Amino acid sequence: MSYLSFPLDPNVADAISIPDLGDNSDFAEDDVEDPPDLPKAVRIDLAYKAWTDANGELPIRKAARTFGVGESTLRGRIKGAVPKAQASQAMQRLTVAEEEAIRDWLLDLSSWGWPIRVERLRAMAIELLNDKGDTEDLGVHWTEQFLHRHPRLKSKFVLGLDKERAEAQDPDIFRHWFELYRTTVQKYNVKPRNRYNMDEKGVMMGYIGKVKVIISKQEKKVYMTQPGNREWVSLIECISLDGRRTRPWIIFKAKQHQRAWFSALPIVHIAVSDNG
Repeated sequence: MSYLSFPLDPNVADAISIPDLGDNSDFAEDDVEDPPDLPKAVRIDLAYKAWTDANGELPIRKAARTFGVGESTLRGRIKGAVPKAQASQAMQRLTVAEEEAIRDWLLDLSSWGWPIRVERLRAMAIELLNDKGDTEDLGVHWTEQFLHRHPRLKSKFVLGLDKERAEAQDPDIFRHWFELYRTTVQKYNVKPRNRYNMDEKGVMMGYIGKVKVIISKQEKKVYMTQPGNREWVSLIECISLDGRRTRPWIIFKAKQHQRAWFSALPIVHIAVSDNG
């Protein structure tokens, strides 16, 4: 018999304080608090850890009830039952290391404010399998099972970017961004020469702003004609923390390059796109 469980994640273990179970006497139903709001697999691991830390002096029944797991489930774990997740690893299409790499990638993207769509997770798994020569169809419930194996992840509906931009005026969001920047630099030991800031600016072609010109004193109202089209040109610049900069990019709305651009803009990279 096997029981659903996972190796206890150190991050989860550090964030949880195991209650004091030093009193080994029996207790009534009213003495039991509500089971912790944690995945069942984590609660089984915590109950087992509490029992082993007590060197067998903690009643199994009390440990099981404290963490909201079945007494028979905990007894099976103590007797050496293999957790279901561990027993099924041999049947998983992706290795444990591959799934953990995907998990860490998802957590990083989420912390940066760029959570991926659920379907992108499935596409990533298929790409990894294809690279290994495994071309069989992925099960329809693979995504749900993956999230079940990694309780630090969950799926949820999120709001669009417009609301996020409005909330970006919140000082807490700014503080979170700079804290994220600091921890990322420390985590990956990013040197100043490898830290870049990139800025993109859109310029509307054919639009004339307010400019000063020379005209006749007799003229009371003067306009400068401008073409009716409203095409955008994008300018992208990038500079590193130690002052190094790359040549700027200018992206025109066009199908092919024009010779005049290169003669007028000799020190930039020029590209074309459908939108500019």
